[in-house]
Amino acid sequence: MLSRIKNFVKTRSLLQRADIAFSRGALNATLRNIEPTNPISWELQAFSQNGEDGIIDYLCSKIIRPNRYFLEIGSSNGLENNTAFLAYARLFSGIMVDANTGGGGGNPSLKSL
Repeated sequence: MLSRIKNFVKTRSLLQRADIAFSRGALNATLRNIEPTNPISWELQAFSQNGEDGIIDYLCSKIIRPNRYFLEIGSSNGLENNTAFLAYARLFSGIMVDANTGGGGGNPSLKSL
């Protein structure tokens, strides 16, 4: 029973962090003015630390036939990385790998191999 409560608390915490990331991304997207010749204008911070979400999203939008798959090495808990925006907002599929032996950095939805 105690493990179920711990799992619930962890899941709830991660969902709150995801909600905050989506809100931050939506707010930043409304203020964003993309100029194709200015890579700084591509930045959008939702899940990433330094605006990589927007840069990767912009570059993916320029690919003629994207396969919608990714591989992230060093993904931490699956929320604070460069491909989380692609996975959760753009519904890409992929593999997130991290050396953390704690089973997904506290994220019970990620599986350890």
